Amino acid sequence: MLDLNKLDLDEIALGLSDQTDYEHQWLINRETGEIAFWTSDTGIDGQHPVDLDELDLVVIDPLPSSVWYQDMADFVDLLRDEAAVQRLARAIRGRGAFRRFKDELHEEYPDLVPVWYAFRDTRARRRAVEWLLDEGLITEDAAATFRRDNPDPDVSGTASEDASTIEMASLVLFANDLAESAAFYRTIGVPLEDEHHGGGPVHAAAEVGGMHFAIYQAEQGIGTRGDDWRSASTVFPGFYVASLDAVTEALRSLGVRLLTQHQVRPWGCRIVAEDPDGHAVEINQRGHCA
Repeated sequence: MLDLNKLDLDEIALGLSDQTDYEHQWLINRETGEIAFWTSDTGIDGQHPVDLDELDLVVIDPLPSSVWYQDMADFVDLLRDEAAVQRLARAIRGRGAFRRFKDELHEEYPDLVPVWYAFRDTRARRRAVEWLLDEGLITEDAAATFRRDNPDPDVSGTASEDASTIEMASLVLFANDLAESAAFYRTIGVPLEDEHHGGGPVHAAAEVGGMHFAIYQAEQGIGTRGDDWRSASTVFPGFYVASLDAVTEALRSLGVRLLTQHQVRPWGCRIVAEDPDGHAVEINQRGHCA
């Protein structure tokens, strides 16, 4: 029996998933566990053709593509993000599902890419272990231990909960008039409270969606930045609100300048308003205007 801890499960899984159509085979040495790659033109040493029947090696026959397709389907079913579920479910329908799924994931949900790879690779390694067991190359005890220690990763949360991703921790604004700016942000629903740290200045702060948002009185006037609110060095905070219409009317009553009217976006609808210090502020509602 082979020692499971010394085997290259990723390489065995590659052989099991290899769907390319040229004449080749992945093989494993039943005595050493070494993996070999054979082609009809170059054998296993890359130079000398040899018949498979002449090799005392176990052929790793690829599993049907439907087995690997099921991993994609299960991954999509386990996600909580309904928008991602719908888009990825559409991507895996019909011919070309593997390519479309990869493109959609990388282009629209890059934060889920490492989560998917962890899920896919864990299943592939378990599948390699099951194949080794079926071929009589490892013991049932070794396979059972591997199954127990390698369950499917939890993909139901966000990518930031399941993978090493960067999260925004805080956003600090320096205002010409702290009270006026605080009133603006309270109007759109930010629960600002006065606070200070040690001997630092009093400022307005709140936790918003896991991010620390704070407004300080600037030590000197910062002026306004004109109409180009997308230019470098500007600050562009964004918020989700329950009712974009209600917030829009409240801002109008304060005489706030709206840089855009309602705009349809993939996630719903937004406006962009200008706060008292000239910062462009994106205010969104999920599903609105859709």
